[in-house]
Amino acid sequence: MIINTKTIAKLKPCTASFDNWKTVSEPRDYSLREFITLNTITYNDKMWLVTRLFTVVQNVAWAALCANSVKHLDNYWSKRATTYAAYAAATAYDADTAVVDTTYAATYATYATAYAAAYAAAIAYATAVADADTVVADATAVADAAATAVAAAYAAATAAKKNQQNKNLNFMLEV
Repeated sequence: MIINTKTIAKLKPCTASFDNWKTVSEPRDYSLREFITLNTITYNDKMWLVTRLFTVVQNVAWAALCANSVKHLDNYWSKRATTYAAYAAATAYDADTAVVDTTYAATYATYATAYAAAYAAAIAYATAVADADTVVADATAVADAAATAVAAAYAAATAAKKNQQNKNLNFMLEV
């Protein structure tokens, strides 16, 4: 897969993203691996481009890898069936009956599911920390502990999101 300005222009990206590409990239051909590792292109722009360059079969294989990567978090997530449904749908895919737009929607839903699961794990951790801290008798200490737990949850959720983004991008190299 070759990624360059001409390839991107054919997909009609939004003006801001396309202008960013032309500003921060060298005018040359990039391999998928080179493109994914560019620090000057946002995660969302990478996802937008690659899922449009992938075939339907590649998108489904990628979606299955993403869904499978978060199945272990289902104990922390109230909508656990969604992860299994996304994984099952992706792995049971029949190329002869798929509709491309539906596949794109399922693909985006899958990586949204991955984020939700990662955030839920971080929130579950923060809740456990906050529950343990509430045994403190002093109301100020409880408030401080809650604030600390919220900050820890935010930091953990941010780290979990970044980690899942990196996994999702690396999965693209596996399909």
